[in-house]
Amino acid sequence: MRFADIPGQQKIKEELITSVKNNKLSHSIMLVGNEGYGALPLALALASYINCENKGERDSCGECPSCRKSDKMIHPDIHFTFSTYSDSGGKQFLSEKFIPQWRSAIETNPYMTDLDWLTFINSGNKQGNIYIADCHQIIKNLSLTTYESGAKIQIIWQAQNLGNNANSLLKIIEEPSPKTYFIFIAPSTDKILSTILSRTRVYSLPPFNPEDIEAELRKRSEDETFIKEIALRANGDMNEALKQLGNIADNDNMMEKLRNWFLESYFMKRVELYKTIGNFSEMSREQAKEFLNYALRIIRESIVHQYDDKKLSHFSHKESEFLQKFGSLIKGKNVYQMVEDINQAMYHIERNANIKFVFFHLSLQFYKLFGEGQKSERKEE
Repeated sequence: MRFADIPGQQKIKEELITSVKNNKLSHSIMLVGNEGYGALPLALALASYINCENKGERDSCGECPSCRKSDKMIHPDIHFTFSTYSDSGGKQFLSEKFIPQWRSAIETNPYMTDLDWLTFINSGNKQGNIYIADCHQIIKNLSLTTYESGAKIQIIWQAQNLGNNANSLLKIIEEPSPKTYFIFIAPSTDKILSTILSRTRVYSLPPFNPEDIEAELRKRSEDETFIKEIALRANGDMNEALKQLGNIADNDNMMEKLRNWFLESYFMKRVELYKTIGNFSEMSREQAKEFLNYALRIIRESIVHQYDDKKLSHFSHKESEFLQKFGSLIKGKNVYQMVEDINQAMYHIERNANIKFVFFHLSLQFYKLFGEGQKSERKEE
């Protein structure tokens, strides 16, 4: 992966390249932003640039032995740690077990989410974690001398999944051997230990602009109308854009599920709602969180739609149809509580709450809140 392979994000690229050229790159950095904003590709490009034998002014050469190995993710001085899971017997799998799958997943989609990755390695209903044994392996790897290059690089993807295990890395982060670099990647800093953040230079990634997404999509499709529609609808998320391009049917299916759930909650159709919640309970925890995140996006778009800001509102046909018929119930008085309830639901799902109970509680809350939205609509009329 080279910087040239990543559309947009010019400011971050220039900062990283300049830091390397001036020997001022912090030994511990964190790329923070939605997975679809390109943190993982940037980390891969940075690692390649650091160890490139013939650095250019703006990118790695892509031709030297180091670059060729970096591109194939087989460079012996670039190490990867990422989310894995434990089996039903409690056995914890380490990152090194999944390195072949990791390479394959990145070749398919370097903008993948944690859920995409866990689905790719068939984790079932397990949540992603980075275990203490992986931290011990990091310390071991970085304690050795380099094999080929001048620098040792440790990329930790989904660093929020380290949890308190990150404390075991404090010493090596604080007192690294020369030419040792940590590149942490996380969607936000909320779940990163303050002791890690205080030792790390944080780079916050903005969303991609539509033009950057269009450029990437043109590598995969020639349908200009479809490309432009997806680029606008993706809200700066390259992963979302690639998914929509790859399988628009999946997005329509999610919209249909959300529509049915909202309607059944609004009318309190007990039989249908019970069946729907039963189907939700068969989701993995990561899938349930992804669905609720989609619900949050639709709620946000509903508010934007009501202010008729065409520059911010980008809907598929089914989403637009849904909002025209149902958006009036998602209004100022109830929207904040709906967002809070959904965020609380995701919080409890992360902490192993029963998915069926969580969605049942949400359905009851929506029944109440949709009623308040209807009252608000009547007052405005």
